[in-house]
Amino acid sequence: MKKNLLLFGMLASVCCGTSFGQSKINGAGRLMLDSYQMQERTRGVSQAPDVLVLVTLESGETADVLETQGYEVTNVVGSMAMVRVSLDKVEALAALKEVKTVSFGTESRPYLDVAREISNVDVVHDGTGDGLSGHAYTGKGVTVGLYDTGLDPNHAAFRDANGNSRVKAIYVRRSDTAANQDVTSPEDIASFTTEATSESHGTHVLGIIAGTNSAEGRIPSNGNGKIPFYGPSYESDIVIGCGDFTDNAILDGIASVVKKAKEIGQPAVVNLSLGSNNGAHDPNSDRSKFLDELGKDAIICISAGNEGGLPMAVKKRFTAMGAGKNLNTFIVPQTTNSTNATTPIFYTAEFWADSEEEFTFSLVIYDRSTGKVIESVPVSKGGSGRLASSTSSLMASQYDGASYMSATADVDKATGRYNVYIVGNVTPTQLPSYLLGVNISAGVGREVRGYVNALSSSKAEAIFSSENISGYTAGTDDGTINGFGCGHNMISVGAYLSRTSAPYVASGSYAGSGTVGDIASFSSYGETADGRQLPHVCGPGAQVVSSVSSYWMRNVMSDAVSGNRFNAYSSQYGRDSYWYPMQGTSMSSPFVAGVVGLWLQAWPDMTVQQCLDIINESSIQDRYTKTNTKRWGAGKIDALAGLKLAIERHASLEGVSADSSERNLVIQNLGDRRYEISYVGAGEVAVDVYSIQGARVLAVSSDSDTVELDASALTEGIYVVNVATPAGNVARKLAVK
Repeated sequence: MKKNLLLFGMLASVCCGTSFGQSKINGAGRLMLDSYQMQERTRGVSQAPDVLVLVTLESGETADVLETQGYEVTNVVGSMAMVRVSLDKVEALAALKEVKTVSFGTESRPYLDVAREISNVDVVHDGTGDGLSGHAYTGKGVTVGLYDTGLDPNHAAFRDANGNSRVKAIYVRRSDTAANQDVTSPEDIASFTTEATSESHGTHVLGIIAGTNSAEGRIPSNGNGKIPFYGPSYESDIVIGCGDFTDNAILDGIASVVKKAKEIGQPAVVNLSLGSNNGAHDPNSDRSKFLDELGKDAIICISAGNEGGLPMAVKKRFTAMGAGKNLNTFIVPQTTNSTNATTPIFYTAEFWADSEEEFTFSLVIYDRSTGKVIESVPVSKGGSGRLASSTSSLMASQYDGASYMSATADVDKATGRYNVYIVGNVTPTQLPSYLLGVNISAGVGREVRGYVNALSSSKAEAIFSSENISGYTAGTDDGTINGFGCGHNMISVGAYLSRTSAPYVASGSYAGSGTVGDIASFSSYGETADGRQLPHVCGPGAQVVSSVSSYWMRNVMSDAVSGNRFNAYSSQYGRDSYWYPMQGTSMSSPFVAGVVGLWLQAWPDMTVQQCLDIINESSIQDRYTKTNTKRWGAGKIDALAGLKLAIERHASLEGVSADSSERNLVIQNLGDRRYEISYVGAGEVAVDVYSIQGARVLAVSSDSDTVELDASALTEGIYVVNVATPAGNVARKLAVK
């Protein structure tokens, strides 16, 4: 996707040595403030731009104190608040004694038919799965949400069998919060087009989670009929967040989505097929804590990342001897032209200690011909440093005049870890013999981790490399796990291959590579700062066919439309709707989210930790998952095995006693395996009967406090009766004879 670089656009004028008044502000914010203040001094900038910042409050404080001071609060989650503020007022905001940290966002990027079958979703949909006794699960009564870009909410995939929209709200979030939109009325939803005509990622992702099974039209091989590309939770309700991909706009949008799901009063699963390799990868970071708070009210699934195979991470445990004394590495631009690159390479890089103790850090220029560092700029705690063509003749000789690397260093207040944050914008004018990198040293026993992140595209624009030079460290993909998804209350999802081709409606097919059943080469993995290995589980993520934005198809993919190179088409509801393949952990994460929606239908109160327990116990293990186990998590998602566990645990088999002390519940045997079930004062009841294996075998309901249950079709045995009322649920064993 195109990148929104507003947060970084001013960084080209950063200078070395600026004093930072507020250590509460994160590295990205300090560099941006430094840049703005420099421009104000040299060019007389008349009006500071507004920014959206994430404020963490001190213990016991509330967001009221910010509003009292005149700051605009857009969302509050726990002890954290999204605040819109003029850039020149940020330091005053940080200076408030009630404020603990102020975090500027960085840039994230957007990361079924066969997929359903291989993950046992189809047999859950039709109730033929072992132990389901014909009872189907489709996501009915569950809300699914997402934050993404390129949403086409009136696509045929997001309607029910009667043609009615399943979308309950659309929240458009921008870095400039004055441009935000809350679209909540049926009329406004019906007239909404898309927030980005040049994108379709979000429409594809939403179709994977919840695309309908009732759309009809053209299907592969010039056929007509029901379109087979639909999601696991195809009868769920939908809440959409979309807009800019800066971290804080994303977090603000997710908060609005979760808030709406709570208002609807249904269990909710939210998907985030987005992220980057930046950040502390630490559950104590501001954005992880923000998401963890939201994860108390909705199960959040997040893509693991698409940097698998790319050397975009480094890690060093410092020892006393030899090469263990230093972590030296080069940050190498990746270009398609080995002799002359004209496109700027724009990236961030971060180095994180395992404590607040400072490590020694320098930006360096290394000369291949002499094997020596020929220029070095140290960066120490509370300070900044810069290598730039405008001030270094050495750099200017091989990089264009706008090239620079800027760094700032301090203790990150949220995590309590020392951090150096770098923004680079470099354009080699020849195959450079002068390499740009960093030299780091630290005390014995200390550990430093580094991450590099692309900003202006979805591809790796820079990597860590040793360049085959002794004493320098090469990057690895073990550590490329999405930095957005390292909290505790979320499910990280990797990708494997469920297919390698997808046939078009006319002839030919979209073709990919790899081995069906094996891990996708792009699927990221790594360890969090607190030692947890991610992802948790893998889902199908290659050549996944799903709904795509009609605006994107017409504006960006017009050649595919004219050549019938799409996988399905519908003209229902007076408009064009298309289906097309994509791949990535962006596709595997919503598939898992859709499966979780099925489990929530069976167990509405399931928490994220209970969901993770089910994933760990039910996921498929095969010959592929047993190799390179770091990349797989628990294995491949299994919708049926997980659903059976959700049914069993919702029925609370082990916690139900025959002599329940709940006096309001009365079960009277009427004979012939008929029972009258009453819950005094309930007003309405819904009764589910489960076998001892956890399968739901009967379901009845009544608008009064009494219902008759006919169990004549059941075999003799012990069952669990779960009675749901407005006052809560009660479960009791029942012996059918």
